[in-house]
Amino acid sequence: MNHYVEDNMIKEKPSNVQLIINTLMSGETLRSNEIAEKVSEAAGKEIKIQDVASMLSRITNEDVCDLGYFILKNRDGKSYVYKMADEFLALSEDKAYGLTRKTGDARYTLEEAVTEVPELAKYIAEAKKKSKSRRRKKTTGQRRTAETEAKTAQKTREPREVAYETSAADRDGLQVLMDALSRIQDLNIHVTVTVKVEGV
Repeated sequence: MNHYVEDNMIKEKPSNVQLIINTLMSGETLRSNEIAEKVSEAAGKEIKIQDVASMLSRITNEDVCDLGYFILKNRDGKSYVYKMADEFLALSEDKAYGLTRKTGDARYTLEEAVTEVPELAKYIAEAKKKSKSRRRKKTTGQRRTAETEAKTAQKTREPREVAYETSAADRDGLQVLMDALSRIQDLNIHVTVTVKVEGV
């Protein structure tokens, strides 16, 4: 049962989000500054491009707004262009806005949209496939970063301390040598010690 209520008898002043949606429902491909100009004209006052860009960022994100499934956002040079999917234009502006709502009589659901325009299902499927791919790449990237950090930690680990034991005879011999060396004056001595450690 379609619970959506579209009341054209009582119209409140449209919000900036509604004006953005209405602009996109023209079917044109527009940049955010062009949308800001059209929205400002419709509102009768200047709407800052930063505010329009912020609202576009929210309504084009299908993770937070169902309408995002049907707004095509493509990079064009250093900026983005926005266009409503052609199949979606069969619906009204009010229903488009209803997809941004979470509750209330004005709420319009994805299920209702697909029932009314079955061709819209492909946009939902494509977006979910891309989202799944992004999550997989993110998880893989996090796993590789963790593995790299673990390997780096192993390489930079401090060397293991090794305890060596010397016998009493070894200590006595070294002491005799040190005593003899201390009695010799004006003598430059270079001592090279080679230690061979096996089994470490």
